[in-house]
Amino acid sequence: SIPESDLEVRIHQRVQKAGRPNQWPLPPEREGLNPTVIEHMARHPDLPGIAALDTFVGNGDRSQPNLFYDVDTDRFFGIDLAASFCSELGAAACRQIERNREFSDREKEALKKYADTLERLLSLWPPEEIEQLLLENARKAGLEGEERIEFHRQMIRSNYESSRELIRLISSL
Repeated sequence: SIPESDLEVRIHQRVQKAGRPNQWPLPPEREGLNPTVIEHMARHPDLPGIAALDTFVGNGDRSQPNLFYDVDTDRFFGIDLAASFCSELGAAACRQIERNREFSDREKEALKKYADTLERLLSLWPPEEIEQLLLENARKAGLEGEERIEFHRQMIRSNYESSRELIRLISSL
């Protein structure tokens, strides 16, 4: 069981929304996989995997209400992936790793778990398969030809490529 002080974790990776830079200004040092996110994901072995999944799918909505802790099993669970394929979290994470090269041993261990999860996701889910699922489900929902579908396809490709770069950057730490 983790200490109660560690239950208040912040692994929400935010990025500035394209085309809306002044809606919620976000300084570069608070973007993506920032030092606070890395410090907090080092608090429990479940958190690097949840953060890696969010980066891989571009889910910029892992706020506190979307993260649960089960005391009986000592496990964290992330819910609500509705914001998937909407943010370039991979590119933001790369910028943070390049900017912040000093990490504690616990943080390095968490980053390794994060990179290992990214590696598994990359091997299990190539972008072509994710795009195919997106297109099939968009068709079922009657959203064929939507401009928004192309935006999501670009996010899938961007986060896939950035995840490959992230693995390389983390392995060089």
